Amino acid sequence: MRSFRVLVAAVLGAGTALTMAGPASAAVLHPTKELITPVVTVTTTTGAKVQLALDVTRDGYSSIDVDLSKQRKTVALVEDHDWTFDLSNTALTYSSGKGALVTKTQLGPYGSLKLSFTKVSQSTKSCRNDNNVATKVTNVRVTIKGIVNFKARNSATQGSKWGAVKQGTSTSQYHFAHKYGHFISTTNGSCGGTVAPPTTADDSQCINGTMWVGPAAGTTSIRLMAGAAGTGFPSQIQALRFSTLARPANASRVDAIVAPAPAPVVDTSTGAALLTVSTRTGSAASGTATLTAKDAGTVQPTLACTNGTVDGTQSETDYDAAAYKNGATPLTLTGNVGAPISLPNSTTDASFAVLSYS
Repeated sequence: MRSFRVLVAAVLGAGTALTMAGPASAAVLHPTKELITPVVTVTTTTGAKVQLALDVTRDGYSSIDVDLSKQRKTVALVEDHDWTFDLSNTALTYSSGKGALVTKTQLGPYGSLKLSFTKVSQSTKSCRNDNNVATKVTNVRVTIKGIVNFKARNSATQGSKWGAVKQGTSTSQYHFAHKYGHFISTTNGSCGGTVAPPTTADDSQCINGTMWVGPAAGTTSIRLMAGAAGTGFPSQIQALRFSTLARPANASRVDAIVAPAPAPVVDTSTGAALLTVSTRTGSAASGTATLTAKDAGTVQPTLACTNGTVDGTQSETDYDAAAYKNGATPLTLTGNVGAPISLPNSTTDASFAVLSYS
């Protein structure tokens, strides 16, 4: 599984949180509109300083993503929560350099947004979409102001440790830190082109390290967990959860947490390879888990590598079927929104890889 480096880059690379990014969308053959706010730092009603970003799209139907995130150096390296709601096509309007986003009651118990935006400058690009149909993409740089009342709830009936984001009033509107946003419209969808592949670690770099992936769990609350440690990147554990919300209809939330952790320990002295995951006291991660290989592992062909000064030979052994078992305290990542994230025990649905060089 040479995908170790790909997974490390995708799961742990660049210090970013996991997201539920979907595949590249098919060619769009109708006009689209999108309002993207700048990322701003706000203080919630519970005193937490978080980053807020909004993204509204009208692409046949309308929806909004409300993203709240926080980066810290010890407890959680990254904590990110992204709520998605359906909107009516009239929620986002724009004409003659003036626009508005008014959600009214469409966010249900999660609050409401009443924003206006004004053109500062714009540019238009003519191109062809993925179906080779002519389209024009207009990017309008805008100033945004208004009232944000968003409740970072665990559920429709339960609040969270982050409380709510309350910015602006009818008499003193919030100006999004006086940063610029963007209103983007197209005539026949976005410009065509291929999606750039994810950035991966350099295959020529010598690595001593491990990577593991736990079993996927859940249906209406899908949970994933993975971790890695090795030469050139810090030891971390990530947890991801995708949840459908009880209301409003079609609403959902993605929770992602990245926590620092000790490097996993691999023991092959007793036959079956055993990987032990532990956690750091005081971090967002707690408990332990073990992954036990169900086979002897697949040894990959060796590769030439370098550590920057000396050339070496890279080796990799993949254990693609492993049992996952929680310790006396289950391996858990705990954030400020939603219930703690953990995985159930599983007989064969986990996997791990061990890399070394000489």
